[in-house]
Amino acid sequence: MNDRQHAITDMLKLASDIDPDVLNCLLLIKYICTTSNEEPCWNTMLKYHAEKTPWDMIVQELNKTDGDIFSAISTAIEKLTPNLSFSENVLEHLCHAGGDEHLLGDYVRLLSDISADIDILSSVFEKNLSRKVWKSPSRSGDFYTPMQVVRWMVELLGIETDGTVYDPCCGSGAMLCGAILAHSDKKLQLYGQTLDQESFSICQMNLMLRRFSVDLGKHPANTLLEDLHMNQQFDYILSNPPFNFSDWYEEGPLNLDARWKYGCPPRKNANFAWIQHIISHLSSNGRAVVLLPNGTLTTHNRTECEIRQRILHDGWIEAIITLPQGLFYGTRVPCCAWIINQAAARDRVLFVDARQPDIFHPEDDREISNLLYRYRNGERLETTEWYAVVPYTKIAQMNEILSPNLYTCPKELSVPSLEDLSAEFNALADTLCSKTLPSSLCKDIQKWKTQIIPADWNEVYLSEQYHIFGGVCAKKDAFGQGSPMVDVRTVIHNIFLPDTFSSRVELSDAEKYYIRYGDVLLNRTSETTDELACCSWH
Repeated sequence: MNDRQHAITDMLKLASDIDPDVLNCLLLIKYICTTSNEEPCWNTMLKYHAEKTPWDMIVQELNKTDGDIFSAISTAIEKLTPNLSFSENVLEHLCHAGGDEHLLGDYVRLLSDISADIDILSSVFEKNLSRKVWKSPSRSGDFYTPMQVVRWMVELLGIETDGTVYDPCCGSGAMLCGAILAHSDKKLQLYGQTLDQESFSICQMNLMLRRFSVDLGKHPANTLLEDLHMNQQFDYILSNPPFNFSDWYEEGPLNLDARWKYGCPPRKNANFAWIQHIISHLSSNGRAVVLLPNGTLTTHNRTECEIRQRILHDGWIEAIITLPQGLFYGTRVPCCAWIINQAAARDRVLFVDARQPDIFHPEDDREISNLLYRYRNGERLETTEWYAVVPYTKIAQMNEILSPNLYTCPKELSVPSLEDLSAEFNALADTLCSKTLPSSLCKDIQKWKTQIIPADWNEVYLSEQYHIFGGVCAKKDAFGQGSPMVDVRTVIHNIFLPDTFSSRVELSDAEKYYIRYGDVLLNRTSETTDELACCSWH
């Protein structure tokens, strides 16, 4: 590792036992005092007492036997209050902070040694924020998107000219930072909005440590209910809004709003409110990359279906990309990227199924962005196992469902031959017979092993061997008294089946629909593999 990496590693190791909010304050104070000669407003404000800066005050506390570093940090932040719109929130967090003074002193010494390396300060801030999310995902996970995912989204956005970049729920400002860092040769103006005071402070602090500025409006607010950038149009939009945000407005009809051009979003889910909000803020040649849950692609809610249909047929959707699980802290909800680009409106959509790890590599992924670049430039793309270009007419036949796996080529399944299966079975039989088993059982196993495969065995469809029907969907007259199903919770919460079930059906031998030996039960469910196996076994 080089010196910069060593400095970051040392500070992160030391930081593990120190309050993240205190560390962020130290980084901010160090940055302001380091760059005061370059920023006139800082230079004027900091010279309040000879050459002593707020950072000097903190360092001085190290040499005192009764020094109080926490008080020095609070005093330093108070000195910066006139120039920091978010300093009050920072001070509030400091009031609840605590910890080991000796560890904090060591950290101050490390920060003093890195001199004016602003890149180290910003890198440490980012690492420190991710650590904070891991320790408390419910508190911080809603405003932090991993930088490798951000870089991938910026690559998809394809910023080509100077312009404005907007994130309607910018949280820590990761999206905005990613855009301007990837395009330092462009003049980009940053805009955003945050929901709460903490993210309002963190976002500004994050961008300040990278020498950028952002317009977040005058205060934090719910973007969907109080649009602080109303009537503004943006050239580029990046966003990772809260997934499946429910009860996002009060009871009663939603106020008339020009943003709901394609339909009033349902109160129980704000996904299509975010999509319409973003569309309403795009300039005539604007582009947007938005992360949303996969449910937006397949929802059967009537209102959401109608909104999705109207957005599609108005030419906004350039591409849909489904992604693997586990990309974000605190949730494994599978998600997708909507690429919105009316400037390239056509009668077709690029679908990419990138759920498999061998396709999507957020740390270094150029394959998908190159594919999108080729599509934007009019190159004809063939349908493969992981991408397809699909006309609206075909999408309409699928009820405007936008799940890529409906349109890509099905993967070829490698089915072993009957001879291979027989050899595997014989090997398993030998293994069983080598165990300590009753002799009668070993004889039976040997009989199975020596059975000759009938020459007339052929491949057939399941429907030729089984009578297939949907048990739960059968008509009422097919059942006796009670409910025609045993619910999943009844099964997985009991080691053995109980004497009574919360839902059951009483059947006589004469009735048609009941489970017999040899029946095959198929189920598609959201339960885990273990839970599903448990239910199937019972």
